[in-house]
Amino acid sequence: MKSLIFGWVGLLAFPVAALGAALPPDTQADAARIFVVCSVTDQETSKNCRFYAPIDDPSERLKAGTELGFLDTHPFSIPGADPGADVKVLVRLKVSAVAGGKGFDVSAAEAASPSPAGAEIKDPVWVVSPHASWTAGFVPERAFRTNQTGEATVRCEATEAGTLVNCWVRHESPTGFGFGEAALLLLQHARMKPLTASGAPVAGRAYVQTFKYAGQGALSPQWSAMSPGSSMSMSMMGSGSH
Repeated sequence: MKSLIFGWVGLLAFPVAALGAALPPDTQADAARIFVVCSVTDQETSKNCRFYAPIDDPSERLKAGTELGFLDTHPFSIPGADPGADVKVLVRLKVSAVAGGKGFDVSAAEAASPSPAGAEIKDPVWVVSPHASWTAGFVPERAFRTNQTGEATVRCEATEAGTLVNCWVRHESPTGFGFGEAALLLLQHARMKPLTASGAPVAGRAYVQTFKYAGQGALSPQWSAMSPGSSMSMSMMGSGSH
């Protein structure tokens, strides 16, 4: 699969470490991050998930087909999305080759699934803030090379532990530069305290984050983990507290 395919984050030109800052541990380190577009049912669950770029390699096509088949039979929550809409999501799946190399096993990564509750979170108290951790974070390589500015808004649900799950891209402008994918990745490691600044529980409540991406500006980041030849920069402005 080529680097332009958005199925496997490991093959994308997205770095996974910010300037001099260690990322928090991945709570699903053994699960693949997979970008897909899915339609939303009347029950706010997924259907008809698909990749949005062609896959040339036969082995990768087989793997992708197995993944999409699994998602067809295991719909997941896309809370707050309009029924009938097509939205961009980041799913976590465990994928392994079958003995003999004639296929793949796919299963869902274990993750908390909160019950919907309460109003949108407006005053989070961050343990790992997406602002603090990625102030000089990243945008996709194409956006950096073309000095393209843009923004993306992602909606998630908070778990009792303060992690963010069931995230999907609510708005992205312009499209085609990977801003939505970058925003989804950034929120994978964010974590808030179980109670907001006003003392309300966060579990099951929605959290909406907008990232605004500046152009190249004066930043000349030296990334510790990025594809050869890549250069990326990002500044962020969000709806939550720093």
